Amino acid sequence: MLGEIMKKNIPGWIQTFLTALICFVAVSSLAMGEDRFSITVEQPDKLAVLGTKGDHVADFTAPAIARSVTVGDVSFQLSYGRDARGDLTAILTPSSATSTALHFTVLGKSVDADKAVVTLIFSSNLKRVTVNASYGGRVEVNSHRVSPSQPTP
Repeated sequence: MLGEIMKKNIPGWIQTFLTALICFVAVSSLAMGEDRFSITVEQPDKLAVLGTKGDHVADFTAPAIARSVTVGDVSFQLSYGRDARGDLTAILTPSSATSTALHFTVLGKSVDADKAVVTLIFSSNLKRVTVNASYGGRVEVNSHRVSPSQPTP
């Protein structure tokens, strides 16, 4: 039915443009998914960074401060420990202002950070995570922009 509507009401060049746009978005999504690493809390006070194929890249025991991590061609610093309330917290910081964007998953959430510091605050049962964005750069969680004043639950 949608195809019939497009053929009758939309000029050919717009149909071609929309088709190309849909293909571009699909290919971009697939490519982004392929370079997505994972962060997981394996047990209290132990955080693991897994590569794009699930291989262990790094393990951290709280407290860990500004440890360098490289996953493929992506480098960043990671700090991990307990905050003032006692919650387990991880802070990911780009290695430099010209660094590659970070694309990772954490507890079922897809996080995309471009030149931004990302803070992950884990719930006490380690089943939920709140994602906080810094004031610099851009952070999206499941394709929704996160502002510094409104973290994702």
